[in-house]
Amino acid sequence: MLNPLVVMLAVSTWERLVYEVGTAVSFPVGERETVGRLGWRNKQSKAARILAQATAQCPAQLQLPGALILTFFDSAAGKRLGAPVELSAVENYDDMSKRLDDFIELRNGVAHRVLPNKMAAPSYEGMGSDAGPGRRSGEARWSGRTLNTSIARSVLATYVQLVDQTIACLLTSESIEGREADPYRLPAWWFTDDHEQDGIRSAQPGCLWGGAKLPRRAQKMAT
Repeated sequence: MLNPLVVMLAVSTWERLVYEVGTAVSFPVGERETVGRLGWRNKQSKAARILAQATAQCPAQLQLPGALILTFFDSAAGKRLGAPVELSAVENYDDMSKRLDDFIELRNGVAHRVLPNKMAAPSYEGMGSDAGPGRRSGEARWSGRTLNTSIARSVLATYVQLVDQTIACLLTSESIEGREADPYRLPAWWFTDDHEQDGIRSAQPGCLWGGAKLPRRAQKMAT
């Protein structure tokens, strides 16, 4: 039961962050409006425009969403993430956005109690739900009607990176850098794995990941 909740909260946390940023910079966003999709390189979404406006005072290379570099994991076994795929918004904007859209579809499936089964599209054709068959993708790894631990961790890993990098860029735009920025970013231990420095596995139940640390990008300085 926790796996769907992890997916829902991970995606919803990101959307709430974007909404709050939009409110802070007086971007026109509705009270009940959902903003989280990045859109496409040639047609950016409201979320992308909010992030761009909020970081407009940063040097071009530090502005969002272009400054994002995310590592997606295409396989996992329990806590152990595998098959990492690094995508940067500068070079792979549409690919990054599509993967995030797939995660949003999964969250919608949880919210509407219609978990997307992308290999069985006809069963959802008549439902009229945005959580339906997932027409954007036919990846077999999303087949099935349940969310296992591996999928939930893969989604969580992505949004931990996304939220932390966004916060870092927002702090840079406010000239809050270095140690002064640390209290506002996500805790560093959220990115650590359960291995000691010598590579021997140890019992560290507080770690979210096993076998490889989650990438945590250093804050890019404006000066």
